[in-house]
Amino acid sequence: RPEQGHLELAQGQPQTALDEAKLALAAKPDMADAYSLLGLIHGALGDTRQAEDSFRRALQLAPTDADAMHNYGWFLCNQRRYPESEAQFAAALAQPEYRDSARTLL
Repeated sequence: RPEQGHLELAQGQPQTALDEAKLALAAKPDMADAYSLLGLIHGALGDTRQAEDSFRRALQLAPTDADAMHNYGWFLCNQRRYPESEAQFAAALAQPEYRDSARTLL
């Protein structure tokens, strides 16, 4: 479950979170949330290429997923790619169903 992976990543267990995301994708290969989580995990592990690929795949599968946009924006911001990150944050905020705008505005 991607939610469990988020918890493990937050608890400083990126390898366990990585395993959870891979299990989720093995069960459902088109799960955009799992790819977004993979992006966060790979970013935390310093594997920027894999992170980028994972975020792009998440957004390819779910082009209006505001959470994936936010996560990708966060990754880009951490890479000091500010114009690109701001574009992702703006895209997330533009999604009418997005309920976590305070997090993105922060």
